[in-house]
Amino acid sequence: MVISKRIAQIMLYGGLIGAAVIYLALFNSLSETDMVNFSYIWLPFAVTGAAVLYTGKNTLGFALTCFALAIVALVLFFEIIFPAL
Repeated sequence: MVISKRIAQIMLYGGLIGAAVIYLALFNSLSETDMVNFSYIWLPFAVTGAAVLYTGKNTLGFALTCFALAIVALVLFFEIIFPAL
């Protein structure tokens, strides 16, 4: 199955708009922990959209792989690297 360029753009820009809303509009009403937890929602979408757009690999398998790798990278960063800083 092929992912269209339009869907990839929606994923990329939707993720970036989600980040902007969280970090700009809701900054004073959310705790730091909440903002970190929300990154598990917006960042995989933005990464997947960017990967599909900029590599030209527009298959569903590639998109799902990028999505899963983004979540794994977030878990590794927030659970292992970030606490050690």
